[in-house]
Amino acid sequence: MAIIRLSRNLQIVVFIAGLVIMWHFYNRLIYKPMVRKVKMLAQEKIQLAEELKLLSVGSGELERNQEMYRRQFEELSSLEQSIDEIEAALPSRKNMAPLLAQLTSELENVKGQFVSIEPTFKKADEEANLYDSAEIKTQFYADYAQVIEYLKKIESSNLLIAVKALEMVLDSDVSKKPLVTIEFMTLISERAGVKEE
Repeated sequence: MAIIRLSRNLQIVVFIAGLVIMWHFYNRLIYKPMVRKVKMLAQEKIQLAEELKLLSVGSGELERNQEMYRRQFEELSSLEQSIDEIEAALPSRKNMAPLLAQLTSELENVKGQFVSIEPTFKKADEEANLYDSAEIKTQFYADYAQVIEYLKKIESSNLLIAVKALEMVLDSDVSKKPLVTIEFMTLISERAGVKEE
């Protein structure tokens, strides 16, 4: 086998042609795919940075919403507990005796002359009354000072009761003191006196 000797110019041309062919394959197979990959990664980086901003804004908003809902839940729990306590203090339809006994007891404490006490129950309806209630008409003979003292004692007691009407009529033929008619009103609870298990 004979080795062919190339002239110096031909060697340079072959060498340059080899470099061009290598550059072409390097450019086509390695460099351009790498540049495309770098551009694609740069775009993904920008997109992820924008998503991260949205997520950080969203997480801050989420934390604020969680804090707001936690506060509202605590307020509602507190209100529910208060409602349960108030409802437990309300008289029940089945057991009005303690309420009536306390009303007459306070009257005896101010030395009023008891005449009558009549409870009337009203059922809740959709239009006027949202809750069951009781109106208690109390009649007794007492002077103004006794009536004021009686009302102060009722107000300072643990009764959840309101004065709906008050009337004083003096009939000197019957008594030296006026006949006092007070209409009390209170809400009634079916759960009153019932302890949760």
